Amino acid sequence: ADYNAAPPILRQTLVRVVNEDLKEYLPCISCPTLLIWGEKDTATPLSDARVMEKRIPDAGLCVIRGAGHFSFVERPGEVHAIVRSFLQS
Repeated sequence: ADYNAAPPILRQTLVRVVNEDLKEYLPCISCPTLLIWGEKDTATPLSDARVMEKRIPDAGLCVIRGAGHFSFVERPGEVHAIVRSFLQS
């Protein structure tokens, strides 16, 4: 929807941002990292999360079953509990 509503110059920017491959930088992340992903995310598939989890040195992945790209909106209570647990550990 954002892409369709954007003027042509912004569309070009969105395409570049979405297609930029930053995998080489993932091993440089030096703090504990929590990835929260919707199982049914079609905008950024779960396979991307699994790549990130493997390449970030101290990463953990929590998959929200049945949720899509906006899992934090679809399942706020579950996401809140996951984040709270991560921050307390």
